[in-house]
Amino acid sequence: MNGRAPGWEQTRELVLRGIDAGWHRGFQATVRHGDEAWDLSLGTTSGGDAMTPSTCCPWLSAGKPLTALVVARAVQADVLDWDDPVVRWVPEFGGGGKHEVTIRHVLNHTGGFRSGDNLEPGWDWWMALAHGCAAPLESGWVPGTTAGYHARGSWLVLGEVLRRAWGKDFESLVVREVTRPLGCEGLRFSWTREAALACGMGWSGLVASGPMGAGPGGHGEAAKEPARVDPGSGLRGTAREMARWYAALVTPPPGWLDGSLVAELVRPQRAGVVDRTFGAVMSMGLGFILNTGASGGLPTPYGYGPHASARAFGHSGSQSTCAFADPAHGLAVAWCFCGMPGEPIHQRRQREVNAAIYQDLGLALGC
Repeated sequence: MNGRAPGWEQTRELVLRGIDAGWHRGFQATVRHGDEAWDLSLGTTSGGDAMTPSTCCPWLSAGKPLTALVVARAVQADVLDWDDPVVRWVPEFGGGGKHEVTIRHVLNHTGGFRSGDNLEPGWDWWMALAHGCAAPLESGWVPGTTAGYHARGSWLVLGEVLRRAWGKDFESLVVREVTRPLGCEGLRFSWTREAALACGMGWSGLVASGPMGAGPGGHGEAAKEPARVDPGSGLRGTAREMARWYAALVTPPPGWLDGSLVAELVRPQRAGVVDRTFGAVMSMGLGFILNTGASGGLPTPYGYGPHASARAFGHSGSQSTCAFADPAHGLAVAWCFCGMPGEPIHQRRQREVNAAIYQDLGLALGC
């Protein structure tokens, strides 16, 4: 890494301008390089408390790669194979023409049962699982070839695959296989109201008052009141903890995850294909969004900014969060905005804040 410890000048200015514009109330970020880590916290939670490095944030879909890591650990243990049909472990999933859908297809968003994402807030694990299993394969969809981002239901199916294959509940597997070995046990896919308040998140979660709303898809309501363990969009914790496990993917600790499995997770599993959910060409690994341009030279939706290398990989949460690694720079980055201003503003905000972080590190192109 040829950069420097960040003074956060560009990032701080951008975040404060957004607070003045009413786009968000607060911001939390951590950047890691090796054993070094730098934090930035500005503004407040939507409950009015000061945002600090220990404020718990809802990461929404940015938690998907953590679920993918648990699957990778199961593959390493010869418990699962990437190409196992889902019905091998969850036979009831085969309804509606989905019997050929594999674990790999679910991880790279080519499974083709997006109606399984329409989950009600009050449903428990079993009700949500039954809904995902009953969802039909979409008309004309070819699993493994046709692409379309699946937000929630497919990831709960993955959680059930893991539960049946390993005989332990999903949350326990996350702790055993990933967060405890990597020292980020504060990350959780389920929280009670009391736990959320105690860790300073503020019960209104990411959604602030005034012009900021939940945006399309109702993720704001999901952030306010988690009703179940949600392997696709329920992760909560700090940017410090998120950056820690991304750093472990840049330099895996001995004995934790084989380098070939890390390479498979971040290898392009689909390329040059229009994602039917986002309406753009997106390159996906297994649970990770890769840093390739969209069609016509446009930025990838929820990408990592103009200065990230082509090797960068990660994931973002709806209008609010982003976490990624850039192995070319030995870098891990995680940040969360308290405020969801709508897709057009957020897409610009995401590109600008990632660009500013690289500028503050002295890693921007042309520096």
